[in-house]
Amino acid sequence: MHYMGDPVVDRADQLQSVKMRIVNSGVCAFINPPGPQVEPNMVCALGTTSRTGVCQGDSGSALMVAARYKRSRRVVFGITSWGYGCAPPLSPSVYARVPWFLDWIIGNTRDAEYC
Repeated sequence: MHYMGDPVVDRADQLQSVKMRIVNSGVCAFINPPGPQVEPNMVCALGTTSRTGVCQGDSGSALMVAARYKRSRRVVFGITSWGYGCAPPLSPSVYARVPWFLDWIIGNTRDAEYC
């Protein structure tokens, strides 16, 4: 996805991905002090290149990280929650921290199959 002026958003035909880095919540709050507070159940990530991050329509998408037990495998660490505009330069995206909610997820999906 990319931003094409306010409020028009072009949608990609194929799933898009970008490389992100996890950002300390204190740094995240410092970068964007007037914005909503980043709570302990949230995680911030910043695109590794200019203007990469979340945009309208990205809510619910996954922030994946390498698994500790097998680095070639990816696991969901965050779920897109919000960002400051549409990926402005040097502005972190904010995700729901999946491990924080794992007990709730497992408790509410008992009949699901896990891999």
